[in-house]
Amino acid sequence: MNISLKTTLEGYTQNMIALLEKEGVNLPHDYSLSIVDDDTDLIFEMKLTSTFATTLEANTKKGAIWTILSTDYKHLNVTFHGEPIDGILRVDFTDQFDEDEKKGTLPVHSDGTRFSPAEIYKPQPPKKPRNIVMREVLPLTQEMLDAEIKGTPLRGILAMCEIVALSENGAFNVYLAPPEVLKKYFSQFDENREIIESHIESLEDSYETHGYLYTEAFVNERLQEIDAQHRIETAIRNNLSIHFRIMVGWGMDEVTVYNVNNKNWTALDFLISYAKKGISAYVIFKKFFDKHPFDLSSCEVLFKGNRIKRGKKASENIFNNKQLQITEAELVEAEKRAVVMNDFAKYHPSGWKTRNFAEAIYFMTTSPKYNHQTMMKKIAKLKETDNVLLSVKGVLRVQEYVQFLVKTFNKNTSDEDIIPIPPRYMD
Repeated sequence: MNISLKTTLEGYTQNMIALLEKEGVNLPHDYSLSIVDDDTDLIFEMKLTSTFATTLEANTKKGAIWTILSTDYKHLNVTFHGEPIDGILRVDFTDQFDEDEKKGTLPVHSDGTRFSPAEIYKPQPPKKPRNIVMREVLPLTQEMLDAEIKGTPLRGILAMCEIVALSENGAFNVYLAPPEVLKKYFSQFDENREIIESHIESLEDSYETHGYLYTEAFVNERLQEIDAQHRIETAIRNNLSIHFRIMVGWGMDEVTVYNVNNKNWTALDFLISYAKKGISAYVIFKKFFDKHPFDLSSCEVLFKGNRIKRGKKASENIFNNKQLQITEAELVEAEKRAVVMNDFAKYHPSGWKTRNFAEAIYFMTTSPKYNHQTMMKKIAKLKETDNVLLSVKGVLRVQEYVQFLVKTFNKNTSDEDIIPIPPRYMD
C-alpha cells in the first residue's frame, strides 16, 4: 500500500476511534490495530480484549455502533467477527476513500504530499460550560406544615416519621416514613404513569436477592410523589419504610423533567401522562393507540409517515417534550390507513401490524392513484406462491413491501394510473 493511502486510512481510523470514544464506547489500552493491504481495499482490523468485545457486540446488535459510525462515514461496512474473546472489528473504508478522492476532498500540502492524520483530524476545542444554575430548594412554611392531608396536618404526619438528617433551614431534611404513613398519606399525581407490575416484581426480586439498599424518594409538600413511584409502591406492599425529602413547590412538570433526565419513562408513559393532562395532540394520539392493535411506532407512522423525531438529547425529543402536533384531520386520515392495514391481516398474518408495513401502507394510501378496493381484489386473486406477504415468516424491509404492493397494484393497470416507486424505496 502506498504511503499516501496508508496515511489516509490511519486518519480515517483515528477519527472513527474518536467517534466511538465520544459516544462513550471506550477502547481498551491494549487493543491492537492492523491494516490489511490488498492494493484495492482500505481495511483495518482491531483485535479486541474480552471485556470490550462483549460490550461492542452488544452495542452492535442494538445498532448503536452503526449509528455512531454512519454519522460521518455513510459508506462503511462494519461487521463484528469472532467470539467475544479475541473478537475482531473489521471496517472497510474503501468506498469512503473513493468518494473523498472523487470529490477531491483529501487534503494535500502545496507540494502534493498528504497531510498527516494529526493534521487532518485536529482535536475539537473543548465546549464552554453552559450557564447552569441549581434551582433553589425551599423550606416548608408554617402554612404548609399546618395544611391538612387526609385530615392530618403535615407537621403531625412528619412527627410519625423518623428524622434522619436535619439541614440548617429544613429544606434538605431527610425523613424515614413507615409503611403505614406511606399507605395513608402519600399519593400519586393523576397524570403520572400507571403502576407497572413487572417493575414492582423486578424491585422485589432485587430486594430479596441483594437486600433493601438505601434509597430516597422525592415528594412535594402535599406528599405527592415526584420520584420513586414504584419504589414507594413496593415498600407499601412489602411493609417497608422509605427515606424521603420534601421538594416544596414541585409538581407534575418536575415529575416529567426528572424522568426525562433519568430516562425512566418510555414514550408510552409520556403519552399517558400528557393525555391525562388534556394536551390535545396526545389525547388524539392515545385515542387512536387505544383503539387499534398497533404498537406506538406503527401509530406514529400511520399519522406522520415516519417515526416522530427522537433526538440524542432529551431536549430534541419531540414526542417526550410535549411538542407533538396532531390535528383531528390527521386522525381521520390515520383511521383510514388503519382500516387498510386491517384489511391485509389475513394476507400477511406475520407482519400486518408492524411499523415497516405501516410505512408502506402510508406511501400507498398517500398516492392519488391508489384505489384500495382495486388493490384488495388483486391481492385476493394472487396465488399463494406469488403472495410474498402470505409466505414470509416474519417482517420484510419497507422497500420490499413497497415494491411488492406497487407491483401488485400496477399489474394490468393503465399507464396513467400506474404508481411509480420513488428512489428511496428501490434496492
